[in-house]
Amino acid sequence: MSEGFKMENLESQKPSEKPIMQPQLIWGSQPNKRSIRLIWLSFKWGFQQEVIDNLGDAHLCLGDSDLEEVYSDLRMKMNVLKLFPSLRTLRVLLGVLYSTEKAVYSVFLKAIADSGFRDTLEELELRIESKSDTMGRSLDEIYKASYLTLSKENQEFLGGMIPSGYTLKSFKNMTPDLPVLKKVTLSIYNLPQPTDDPGSKPFTDFGYYYHLLTSAPELRKLYVNTLIIPGPNSPFEMGIELHPDLLRVFSKIKTLHLKTFHFFKDRDIRRLTERFPNVEYLDIRPHSRFNLGIWEFCNSSFDGISNLKRLRKLILPWIIIPSLGSLTPYELIGLCNIWKAEGFDCLETLTFVGKRLSGERYEDVRIRLEIVMMQDEGRGGHTELGHKKWNIRDFIEVDGVREYRPLDRWSRPKA
Repeated sequence: MSEGFKMENLESQKPSEKPIMQPQLIWGSQPNKRSIRLIWLSFKWGFQQEVIDNLGDAHLCLGDSDLEEVYSDLRMKMNVLKLFPSLRTLRVLLGVLYSTEKAVYSVFLKAIADSGFRDTLEELELRIESKSDTMGRSLDEIYKASYLTLSKENQEFLGGMIPSGYTLKSFKNMTPDLPVLKKVTLSIYNLPQPTDDPGSKPFTDFGYYYHLLTSAPELRKLYVNTLIIPGPNSPFEMGIELHPDLLRVFSKIKTLHLKTFHFFKDRDIRRLTERFPNVEYLDIRPHSRFNLGIWEFCNSSFDGISNLKRLRKLILPWIIIPSLGSLTPYELIGLCNIWKAEGFDCLETLTFVGKRLSGERYEDVRIRLEIVMMQDEGRGGHTELGHKKWNIRDFIEVDGVREYRPLDRWSRPKA
């Protein structure tokens, strides 16, 4: 095949349609592109563009798509990946039935292992939405029933292993080396946050997705998006510890984005500071579909965050006090000064983002306070605590418009 054959997008608009992959349609187009966007859904959906733009924000529903057809489609797409030995960016969106999630993920890992771009891939985005199809039955039972309806080719493609047969060790053995991978985005239903208890049910059930990171020694940017509220963190009798290789990967991360439905507590911050000691850019915020009224971002939620000594830029949810409402900008600035005194010596920018809480009601306006630290070199000195003095430049951004007006108008509203 000619070296001029490049593909930017590999998409299937319906499970029954062929993907856009005919060489005559894209021959020689945009020769400098090294990225593919692959979409595969094993069920029908309502709002197609929402699915393609943000798989986690669309409401997908099970349909009567023929399993043989959709797995043939998946097999074809995974084989097409072999045509791109110089791929640098891969974005994959998969809509899977819960009973087949592990099998489909193993197929994805094998496709990367069989590809020629393992040594060139620099950025990977994996977005998976799973839908329950168990109806009270076991995953193994459901998977066996659907597996037996498939052709021999698709059975061999998926492999004969039942869901309970997959283990952390088996996924680790499937994962290929990705020596130049620098950025990974994981947007997956039920995915635990990297700050979760490794013995919790979400980590025990879905922590295997993180083992992909252990094959990427150059990974420095990690984006984690948990797409639904997980079940209670009930302990498992056979909990897992974080693999030492995974902890080594975490310790090298410089940029960390966490978008989550989780309730951040002080223990989560403690784990975050222990697992990501060298992070320089940290962004923690709730998922866009989160009901802010049930998540209290109080001061204590972020106790200990100043232990991230290398942190330069920090974005947090706007902190509230239950029953009183949002902290005022002055109070947030005061909190920032406290953190600085505790050792936030490298911090340059602290941003609070959220909706303004008035009593028990969130006003329909998005607000953003950015605090920029500037070292005061004109007055020479140090505070009594021995830390450098800082000037603080702050502004309020309301619905995207910056306001430099006095902050008094943002005093806490009365309930």
